[in-house]
Amino acid sequence: MFFWSKYPLLRILASFLTGVLFAFYLRNVFFISFGLGLIITIVGIVVYFLFHYFISYKNRIYTGVVIIVLMLWMGFFMTYVFINTNKIPSFILSSKQSVMFIGDITELPVVKKNSIKTIIHVIQYKDSTGLKPTDFKMILYLKKDKKAEEVQHGDRLVFNVRAQTIQPPKNPEEFNYKRYLGIKKIHLQGYATTNVWEKIDENKGNVFLIFASNLRAKLLKIWEKGNLEKDENAVASAILLGADDKLDADLNRKYASAGVSHILCVSGMHVGIVFMIVNYLLFFLSKNRQQKAIKTIILLLTIWFYAAMTGMAPSVMRASTMFTFVALGNLFRRQTNTYNSLLSSLFFLCCINPLILFDVSMQLSYSAVFGIVWLQRPIKNMYFPKTKLGNYVWEIVAVSLVAQLLTAPFAMYYFHQFPTYFLLANIIIITFTPFVVGASMLSLLISFWEWGYEYISILLNYLIKSMNYVVAFIEKMPYSTVQKINFTAWETLILYLVILFFASAFLYKKKSFFYIALIFIVSLFAKSTYEKIYTLQQKEIIAYSIPNGFLINCIEGNCAYMIGDGITLNDKNKLAFHVENYHIKRQIKHTKVVTDDLQENNFLKIGNFIQFSGINIFIINQKIYYEENKKEKLKVDYLIIDNNPSVKIKNILKMIDFDYIVFSSNNSKYKIKKWMKECDFMNVKYKNLSENYLRISL
Repeated sequence: MFFWSKYPLLRILASFLTGVLFAFYLRNVFFISFGLGLIITIVGIVVYFLFHYFISYKNRIYTGVVIIVLMLWMGFFMTYVFINTNKIPSFILSSKQSVMFIGDITELPVVKKNSIKTIIHVIQYKDSTGLKPTDFKMILYLKKDKKAEEVQHGDRLVFNVRAQTIQPPKNPEEFNYKRYLGIKKIHLQGYATTNVWEKIDENKGNVFLIFASNLRAKLLKIWEKGNLEKDENAVASAILLGADDKLDADLNRKYASAGVSHILCVSGMHVGIVFMIVNYLLFFLSKNRQQKAIKTIILLLTIWFYAAMTGMAPSVMRASTMFTFVALGNLFRRQTNTYNSLLSSLFFLCCINPLILFDVSMQLSYSAVFGIVWLQRPIKNMYFPKTKLGNYVWEIVAVSLVAQLLTAPFAMYYFHQFPTYFLLANIIIITFTPFVVGASMLSLLISFWEWGYEYISILLNYLIKSMNYVVAFIEKMPYSTVQKINFTAWETLILYLVILFFASAFLYKKKSFFYIALIFIVSLFAKSTYEKIYTLQQKEIIAYSIPNGFLINCIEGNCAYMIGDGITLNDKNKLAFHVENYHIKRQIKHTKVVTDDLQENNFLKIGNFIQFSGINIFIINQKIYYEENKKEKLKVDYLIIDNNPSVKIKNILKMIDFDYIVFSSNNSKYKIKKWMKECDFMNVKYKNLSENYLRISL
């Protein structure tokens, strides 16, 4: 049975994380000066010690309440300070011209198709009075050339760019890149051509991080000179060193569809494999406490050296921190409580960066590890195979089952899919992984020995090629992935409660937990039924904000008619990024790309004229001609201007009577600005799709 007394850190962490949530969602509601916050913190600590020393054991509940309130405040205050520090100077935000910056590269540069992406810690900027100190991070894209390809972690650059703020999503349910970068405290980005930046120094910043980043860069170059093919090199780089920027979208999709995308992200499993290998090699250091201490030190040094090899990737930092707490717990306690070790590592990471709570990979990592610690042994003990092979397979099944069970709600919420054959894929791929990791490490260790390295890299290439083949085969199997799953945040929370109560009913033999889980399931089904009824009745027109593109959806029930320019309609990446999530939200099952004339149900398209459920739309995408003496005007509700036609608003008004004019993102900024001025002068209502989407509910 669950006992609160065994997990004191759980209450502390729960209070702290609640404070983090309050600060994140209410950060624009409250203003608290740092001085006042510090005074409140000190007072809270003093009150706690007074209660701790002067309140009797019988009244210890009051001390507990003080701790909970204090940790709630600490979570709130630390997050508030974290969010509001390193503010960007107003001069930079308001400047419409290029500004000179001086800053250090803080991560390993990433090679893109046409640029080199760097993360810069800006330490100085220049305004009208000269150089001024500052402290913030930004993304700087360097034009791809030989000069840019030579930059590395720790280089100090001087550059003149016009820094731009990260834009929030302009379409409903679109991925919030601004929030994603905001969690990392990055709020600006810029692009530098070859002649506007120079490297002025090197080896600046954190010496250990610079060493780690440069080490990974050197290790990656070793594989580039070996016998690994493109995809195999990309997989090896991702599995061992966490360099996933080499993976193409198709390969990523195959691993995700097979339910083994976690293999490509250096995480707890990879750190665990390294831990297991070294722990096995140090079997002779287990006789007494001194030997165990030496063994623990070697294990921890190995784990953190491996973290350095991966360039200190966040997921590896989390996994290394978890294993550090577990290893230290095993050393200093006879009976280690793994839950408290996990909670300690999470609390430690949240104290460093409270916003890590919102990191998707962190949520998935801790969910999987918690599931394995909590449920793997009870499930494994349900069946005892009689052979070693059977025992091995059953262990993988148990681990995969609980890891998938505890990460599934998050995966369905964020990625809208569920891999059907995850058990089969994991049994095979997890069998491959230790050999791939071992061969990868061996190939790097003996890279100085040309003959040995050549044959090991050939073996590694065939291992990964076989693994890729298995993944591709499983991905092509019928119904390999359940896609377009629509889960809200509340539904995700309810599903976790279902898992929690069902598992508790199984572990603790409590019928009440089973009935509570059933109530939650019924509520999920009721909500799903309501949404399906609503979906069948929905009608709307939505014009998306597509960069250099144009797209309209006429939605009726679970069907969407798609009208737009040919480039946008055929660009799968654009549609996936800007449109797909909204289709999932609206439970769209059928999409019809309309390029020719069509009449169907409430939808009609003839040339550039569209009629849908009583709403008339006309698209102008070329120069139009009009007659001065023409008496009858075309009457429409919405007029859309697309593809830079040579037109004037005053001339359009002579031909067309409309309520609203819409400018697509397919037009030049100059022309849109000119048309908007005309509309303002003539009191014409308009919408600029370059700024945001337009939705018309019917």
